[in-house]
Amino acid sequence: MVYLRMAWRSLRKSLFSNLLTVLQLAAALLVTAVMVSAVCLRFRKYTPFRDFYNSRGYLLQYPFFMEYGEKRMQVAAEKNEAWDSFDSIVNSQLSAPLEAICPQVAPFWLGAPPKHDRERKPQITLYTEDFLRRWTPELAAGEWLHSGSSGDVLEAVVTWNDDEWQVGDTVTGAWTELDETGSMKKLGDVQIKIIGMLADGEAIAGQTGENTHDFRLFWRPHSYEREQDVQMFISAEQVAALCPTKQLTQFLGKTILLRYTEPVTEEQAEKDYKTLTWNSNSIQILKMEDIRESSRTFLYSEVYKLLPVIIMLMVLVMISSISSTALSTRRRLHDYAIFALSGLPWQKCIVINLLQSLMTAGAAAAAALICGAVLQHTTLRALFYVKPGGWQFLSCAAVIGIYLLISLWMPHLMLRKSSVREILKSRAC
Repeated sequence: MVYLRMAWRSLRKSLFSNLLTVLQLAAALLVTAVMVSAVCLRFRKYTPFRDFYNSRGYLLQYPFFMEYGEKRMQVAAEKNEAWDSFDSIVNSQLSAPLEAICPQVAPFWLGAPPKHDRERKPQITLYTEDFLRRWTPELAAGEWLHSGSSGDVLEAVVTWNDDEWQVGDTVTGAWTELDETGSMKKLGDVQIKIIGMLADGEAIAGQTGENTHDFRLFWRPHSYEREQDVQMFISAEQVAALCPTKQLTQFLGKTILLRYTEPVTEEQAEKDYKTLTWNSNSIQILKMEDIRESSRTFLYSEVYKLLPVIIMLMVLVMISSISSTALSTRRRLHDYAIFALSGLPWQKCIVINLLQSLMTAGAAAAAALICGAVLQHTTLRALFYVKPGGWQFLSCAAVIGIYLLISLWMPHLMLRKSSVREILKSRAC
């Protein structure tokens, strides 16, 4: 405690110069966080489903059924496999069992009315618990769906809109099923509460996006201004628990990822590929190894574009850390020399120096955190994108670690060239 008070008093003696050191180190931390966030941003859409991309399997695309005529409903009532349900794909006669992940649609069992514009009836998409654990989108308001949600009220998240459903609104939806004539029959009402809203332009997982052959096929940016529609996302498990009809079948959404749960040979995989091509009713099917290679090529090319900037920033961060540490240590040597002449062992002076460096690093980290949070709510966000995460924390911790190591090493280096008397004499002059 005594050493802590001594360190604090020493810092207060040169408050202005130490404040400059704090700002310099805070800038280094912020630049490091921005640099790492830029790299992580490139991998943001690849990482959640990386285990599928790294396995042997397939990516399938389907027509996105949003308008259901009477004839289609009659077919669905009599022969559900025609709608490409999970069971019809996963339980196909293939070489090995398959695991699937994708959004799912509820074509007529669950409906939600529009709020104002009759032409904008919300499109309902269901997500399984596994999907919800993997993907958390950027939200403009509210919160994302919870896996394992319960209760009689369905929780929903909507895409960004400025004049339809908002966070906190309650929608009165309807349960329906098909009777023997193929007509829809209402079974009852259900309350749907809007708990979150996606940010405008946020990509939706499981909806076909760019015309590529990599992981971007699994994501579609949604713009309300361009599309003028509202999509509603609900937990598939919650719908299954509350739905009163036995006709409920979780039909596949637009894009599906499949992977084998058991090893298969190249010949077996090729045979299954042909079987799925002919029998899955998909409009496109791609092998997962092709998706993986194309994804890595795209991601590495994006990182290579950032590499010159990353190297330059790393050099600047190192120079900044060394220079700020050297200057602050040089200013503190006079105080340490006085402590040493007063009988305090030099090792204890090193402890005081370390405590001062920890205080400086703590203040710099707090300043960088505040500055980063403020920047995310300004127009500079596009230039200084900072996303909290493990890699950002580790990289900033590494910068602070380098700063602390240099602060421990610098006094020994300076004292090798001058004695305590010379330090006091040079300060007196």
